[in-house]
Amino acid sequence: MFIKHKELYCILLMLAIAFTGCDLGTPSEVPRDNPWDEGNPNRPRTPEGLVADAVSATEIILKWRDLSGNEDGFDVYERTEEDIEFYVVTSTAASVDSVLLQNKTPNTEYVYWVRAFNNYGSSDSTNLARVATPDTPPASPSNLIARNVLETDIVLAWQDRSHNETEFQIFESISDTMDFVKIITVNQDDTTAAITDRQPLTTYYYRIRAVNNSGESDFTAIAWATPAALPPTPPTNLVADAISETEISLSWQDNSMTESGFEIYESVEDVQDFHLVKTVSLNTVKDTLTERQVNTTYFYRIRAINQYGQSEYSNIVSTTTEDNPLLPNAPTNPEAEAISPNEIILTWQDTNDNEGDIEIYESINDNQNFNLIKTVSAIVTSDTISSLQHITTYFYRLRAINQEGHSDYSNIVSATTQEDYLLPNQPTNLEAEAISASEIVLIWEDNNDNEGDIEIFESVNDIYHFSMLRTITAVEEADTLNDRQPNTTYYYRIRAVNEYGNSPFSDMVGITTPLSESLGVFAFVAARNYDLFVIDCTDPANPEEIGFCYTQDNARKVEVVNGVAYVASDDLLILDVSDPSNPFEITVFPIETPITDLEICDNRAYISEQGIRDIEENIYNGAGLRIVDFSDPLNPHELGFYDGISIPNAVAVSGDYAFVGNSLLRSDVEELYGGGLRVIDITDPTIPEEVAFYDTLTGIYDIVISSNYVYLTAGGGGLILDVSDPVNPDSVGTFDAGGSGSLTIAGNYLYCAYNRYIYIYDISDPSNPFRVDQYDFGERNYVYGTAVLGGYVYVVGYNIGLIILDKSNPYNLREVGSCYMRGNGYGVAVVNYR
Repeated sequence: MFIKHKELYCILLMLAIAFTGCDLGTPSEVPRDNPWDEGNPNRPRTPEGLVADAVSATEIILKWRDLSGNEDGFDVYERTEEDIEFYVVTSTAASVDSVLLQNKTPNTEYVYWVRAFNNYGSSDSTNLARVATPDTPPASPSNLIARNVLETDIVLAWQDRSHNETEFQIFESISDTMDFVKIITVNQDDTTAAITDRQPLTTYYYRIRAVNNSGESDFTAIAWATPAALPPTPPTNLVADAISETEISLSWQDNSMTESGFEIYESVEDVQDFHLVKTVSLNTVKDTLTERQVNTTYFYRIRAINQYGQSEYSNIVSTTTEDNPLLPNAPTNPEAEAISPNEIILTWQDTNDNEGDIEIYESINDNQNFNLIKTVSAIVTSDTISSLQHITTYFYRLRAINQEGHSDYSNIVSATTQEDYLLPNQPTNLEAEAISASEIVLIWEDNNDNEGDIEIFESVNDIYHFSMLRTITAVEEADTLNDRQPNTTYYYRIRAVNEYGNSPFSDMVGITTPLSESLGVFAFVAARNYDLFVIDCTDPANPEEIGFCYTQDNARKVEVVNGVAYVASDDLLILDVSDPSNPFEITVFPIETPITDLEICDNRAYISEQGIRDIEENIYNGAGLRIVDFSDPLNPHELGFYDGISIPNAVAVSGDYAFVGNSLLRSDVEELYGGGLRVIDITDPTIPEEVAFYDTLTGIYDIVISSNYVYLTAGGGGLILDVSDPVNPDSVGTFDAGGSGSLTIAGNYLYCAYNRYIYIYDISDPSNPFRVDQYDFGERNYVYGTAVLGGYVYVVGYNIGLIILDKSNPYNLREVGSCYMRGNGYGVAVVNYR
């Protein structure tokens, strides 16, 4: 039988596979010829000059010379450097002398060979061609954060989103976001870097990128930090040396670049009772204290101060002054007697013959802060002190002095000046009103017909450092103060004066001027898992996110007062939001257990804390109401803590009482059961005291107060209590809200957010509330927080962002705008910046 060459080739090929088990498609090495086709003059000639070139990280081009004119095509064989065997990666048509291979792995070495084929067999194999694909540029890092940790140090942190970078490059710009220069590089896989030796009180901007041999990633978003928003570094190496009988020299090492001065504290013959004796200016490293007692041991410590607080104390040192037998003895048996409304006579005994003079020291209304008021000759044993205030207690002490130094002080004596009916009466009912960003009007009641003038005293941002601002005629009962600073708190007190003296001061009043211009309406959203967002709502139809601030990824409640935001997160965070587009953290008040609610009232924060559950004891340790003073937001301090509350969920404050809603943990079951409203007397915030309890049977979710009524939501719905007598709360009404609804009151309307609804109730008669409308958010369910300002209701919730409702018609709530932001909005505060 005649068998064609092609058929013979196929038969022989099948027999070879059957006997040898060889897979001709994946040889383990390049065959130099084809034994099945040997001697066949019709098989194609072997291609030559195979070369391989990587044209990208995923593409390789192969080229060769076609020396045959009878091939049907070419088989291309491939393996990687790690593979053992070659395999056919592609086959081409006849007369082709190149092929582009795609979808290759970056940063990988490949090996190739090619051979021609036709119906009569295959050619020998070409030479081996090796090529390595380049790597891809790395992915851009993300979430760059910059924080100042010391006066001159900044720490950067970011998320590494690449697996193939060789380093990270850090770029810095000083005081603007334009002129960046590369300052350092850090190793692959690093996610933090410390930037040291920066200038205090200067803002630094940063961006970073990842780099490898194939290129650079995109830059991150810009982050910034300003060093020195921290207390100064403590001084060290304090040394004390008594250089005379009455003088002590102190020296120390200044380790800070941002202090405004140093406070020197002294304790006499005791290492415990230190008190401030002197404040020296910045960059001072030594000082001399004079007028110390002879033969006396003094202890000292110092600390640095600046506008952000105080450093830790230095080491404690001591030194003892020398004895001097030539120093005079102290005057003895001093006595003081008031002889008129403005005069006191002092008498004493002189026990010296070597003193030169007698120094008289005076303190008003206490026996600690004495000032030298007069020096008299040593031959005198009495003196009359004049020009004193009537009905005022004065304390006195004396000491003798000579050229060698001074004696110890005498005993302290006191006397109270007599009453003088010619002195003016105290002005009353002082009130203050800010009528613009730069003008404040004061009004008061004049209770005199014998005063000559009214003196106006002012203190800026605190209630301690008053200075006289001006004097006006007594016929006036009002005054307008101009040129005040915007967004600043001023405190005032006044007194009447005449030729005989002055009246007591009036009660103190405080007032905060508004911002200098109308900036607009801004919503501050505490978004759980995504920190604090600032939304510009000036145009309610087009709210827009303009600011963001990191708050430990767990923000739950926010209150905004006078340009300061108080955020309940894992701790209580205090943020400067005077510029809504650039909020930044100014301090943190640490909280040990989860915060459930927060109320800011009269420069105090009332914080309900859940506590930590002890499963064995079936109790929550650390649960209660914490009261923190924020009159100075940079230096908050705890006033008191009430721990008689199990699992407090909500808090509201009115007057001298805090109302706390809680759940009860019953000892006979391992779950929450029951709840009630606790009334806490906070007249003295250092010792809060529970005065009443109203059992709601189920746990309370939220509380708001209006006039003398408490509105709350609990598992059974809404409840209204009359608390005009706080120690006897009385139920007066109910409303059909959900058990876990959050509440807001505006005028005569109560807004309750629950599940996917906003309910609105008319509460003009608290004993008979009724629902006037409800708004259904549909599939955008689980609304959590609400705020009301002007004609709008602002709503946040689970993955819905911020939604704005028009409430101009309370019987027909209408959605007018929305702004989506990341995370779950739990709390919202809305402020009109003027």
